Amino acid sequence: MAVSTRVKRTGTYYTPPPVADSLCAWAIRGMYDRVLDPSFGGCAFLEAAAERLVALGARMPAENLFGFDTDRRALKPLARLLNGDSASNRFMVPCDFLASVPGSSECPLVDVVVGNPPYVRHHLLKGARRSVARDAALSSGHDLSEKSSYWGYFVLHAVRCLKPGGRLAFVLPMSLLTTDYADTVRAVLFQGFGRTRVIIMDQRLFEGAEERSVVILADGWSTPNEGVSIERARDAQALSAAVTEVPAKWNGHALLDNRNSWRRELVAEDASQLMEQVRAKPQVRLLGDIADISLGVVTGANDYFVRPSSHMRESNALPRQRYRILSGVRGVGGLVADRQTFEARRRKGEPCELLLLRKGDERTGVRGYLQSTAAERAKTAYKCRAREPWFVLGPQVPPSAFLTPLSGPYPRLILNGWRLDCTNTLYRVNWNPPMTTTQAQLVALSVVSSLGSLSAELAGRVYAGGALKLEPRDARKVHVVVNDAPTKDLSLCFV
Repeated sequence: MAVSTRVKRTGTYYTPPPVADSLCAWAIRGMYDRVLDPSFGGCAFLEAAAERLVALGARMPAENLFGFDTDRRALKPLARLLNGDSASNRFMVPCDFLASVPGSSECPLVDVVVGNPPYVRHHLLKGARRSVARDAALSSGHDLSEKSSYWGYFVLHAVRCLKPGGRLAFVLPMSLLTTDYADTVRAVLFQGFGRTRVIIMDQRLFEGAEERSVVILADGWSTPNEGVSIERARDAQALSAAVTEVPAKWNGHALLDNRNSWRRELVAEDASQLMEQVRAKPQVRLLGDIADISLGVVTGANDYFVRPSSHMRESNALPRQRYRILSGVRGVGGLVADRQTFEARRRKGEPCELLLLRKGDERTGVRGYLQSTAAERAKTAYKCRAREPWFVLGPQVPPSAFLTPLSGPYPRLILNGWRLDCTNTLYRVNWNPPMTTTQAQLVALSVVSSLGSLSAELAGRVYAGGALKLEPRDARKVHVVVNDAPTKDLSLCFV
């Protein structure tokens, strides 16, 4: 389902009532608990909090509730909740929570903060809203990266509203665990509380949202830290059961040092043991130990330099100036890119040739193309401006194989079967030292095996939609099998 521009701009994803019920049941523990929702929207958390307070014995639960929202439309569900009760000093609408002063009359310190902060990406966070967010972070003693999403600022400001020993229950995006910019937020959640539970939701909680969600249950603000638990729940029903249970294991200090270690907590113990046994085999190596991994050709202007064959003919390029290239592995069905792969792309009219020029080639048949309107646009690109002359990409040596940096559930290593090269949408892989054909085939197969897939997921990072991203340093940590007898040791791949 397409997400509206307004939803992307405001980050408004309303929480399903069963999820709000579960978080409030965990966080609110006494009839006098004061509860804050910093972005209450449709009032799912406030309604759940009121019901929880009543169940604990509160007669006028609304008097214990506080909230902020920038959208006037939040007043309608709020009016239903309050049922005529005057609460102008407890619910600030329209008002930016990040502009509030924790401990003031409009934002008193509370026992519990619950909610679902807005999911707004950094490139949509502009103007006054960005300035207010950055000022709030600085007031908390933190300087978040320019790439930080809006929810990160909410977390840092929310914890300042807690009394010592207070609790925070938030629904946050998976990027809390996967991004570098969330380092600060993780440190606050994992070190600032006595215990923090991270529950990863398998089922998407919000229709149209790009990211999966994680539920954070942080207990004991400003008390000695005892650890972090990493858990998972299939859906809202499973979450309801999970919040009532005591985690089997508190561990997680390593989460602060390695943003990927949380995934190891989710691997079943028997699978982890088997993985360790396999990795101890002499045939199992790190990809970085047997290959050099680097970016493909960085043109600075792919639309100009990487063209379909028919367009390349129109540029009057000489045969030596036309270089076969891959700009992705879509359509490559196996583990080898060969002449058939190239010809299939050429027939479809896909960009598959690189204009590879040398100094002095401006006097050949391509001089018209180098003086075209397209060339005038291309030469203004950053990478092109940095080259002299701007159209010379340097000598290119075809790699041994190609590796996908951004993929679906697992990466792919494609062997180079016809002296092709690649753009920087792929990584170049060159064997060091050289390999036999049999060895190379087994390495390519082991990358897509359970051994390679699991090690890649533990080394890389998972983005919205489940896409796995491997930086070159991550790709070097992928485990592969190197052996001349694949029929004998192929079982090593499938653990």
